[in-house]
Amino acid sequence: MEDFGVGIARADLNRVMEPFGQVEGYLSRKVEGTGLGLPLCKALTEAHGGEFRLKSTLGQGTCVEVFLPAERVVALDTAAVKGFD
Repeated sequence: MEDFGVGIARADLNRVMEPFGQVEGYLSRKVEGTGLGLPLCKALTEAHGGEFRLKSTLGQGTCVEVFLPAERVVALDTAAVKGFD
C-alpha cells in the first residue's frame, strides 16, 4: 500500500510500530487513528511467517509492503462469494 500523505519522519518510525503509538499527541493531532493499524498489520503478517516493510518520507508519503509465503496464500473461489464481480 502506498500513499502520498504527510509521511512519517525516520525518527518516528519505531514509535508508530508500537501499539497505540502515534507521532503527535491527541490534542495536537491533525490525523485521526488509534495507532493500532500498523502494529496489527505487522503482527498478523509475522504470525503467518511473512515479512512486513515500512518506508516513509516526511512530507512525501508512506509505503507498506507485506510479503506472505506462498503456502499461506489461499486462492479465492469467486463463484462462492455472493456479489463478487
